[in-house]
Amino acid sequence: MLEPCPMNPLPNPVGRKVVCVEDDFHPHVFTHYRRIPVKDGVYTISKIEWFRHYETRELCLCFNFTEIPWFPPGNAGFAAYHFRFLEDEKIVRSQSRKQFLPRKPKETAPSSKPLPAVPLQVQAVG
Repeated sequence: MLEPCPMNPLPNPVGRKVVCVEDDFHPHVFTHYRRIPVKDGVYTISKIEWFRHYETRELCLCFNFTEIPWFPPGNAGFAAYHFRFLEDEKIVRSQSRKQFLPRKPKETAPSSKPLPAVPLQVQAVG
């Protein structure tokens, strides 16, 4: 279980929407939550705190969401690195789409010069 740390939470993100960009959570999370975020799911931050990561014991910024209630209440949240703010994700995805969209060929103005005649060569068979 993640343990609370004596650091102040960051201001502002409560109430903002995030997108889950990575949903490979440690199986231990099921002991605290009945549901977990899924990739591409959109969630509203209800609480943000610093906790020690379950496996690494390093400080980790964690989110709790209004759409996913705690079980039992008071446990740590989901590590922030699994999520991206919705506004940022929209920008990233639109840039990715632009990168892979087929480009229209450049239109060239028709030339007023006639094409040169190319002699046709016929080869006899047999």
